[in-house]
Amino acid sequence: QARPGRALVRCIVAMVQSVRKGEALRSVARRLGVSVGTVSHWVERATGRHLASVNFANDKPGRAWNRTPASVETRILRTRTALRKRSVLGEYGADAIKAALGENSERPAK
Repeated sequence: QARPGRALVRCIVAMVQSVRKGEALRSVARRLGVSVGTVSHWVERATGRHLASVNFANDKPGRAWNRTPASVETRILRTRTALRKRSVLGEYGADAIKAALGENSERPAK
């Protein structure tokens, strides 16, 4: 998991400290140029903890579990580029790509 830069950590710490001192979430958000949701997220994450023990790393996964594999994306993009170059009618959308890829492009039934 990637660690955030020092400037970002300082900003988050300042954000949390300001709210802990009694400044309103909206006021902190406006002053730091972030959303109220961002301020709320970090304040909530630091609740009941000393700031030195808060993990400021991003807790989101690195890649979506349902993302289309890179090999399929590449095949689709190559097909689209080829269709765009040779299509007289300018058909290079999803239906044209599906037809060009043939029967193998069918999605499995859920």
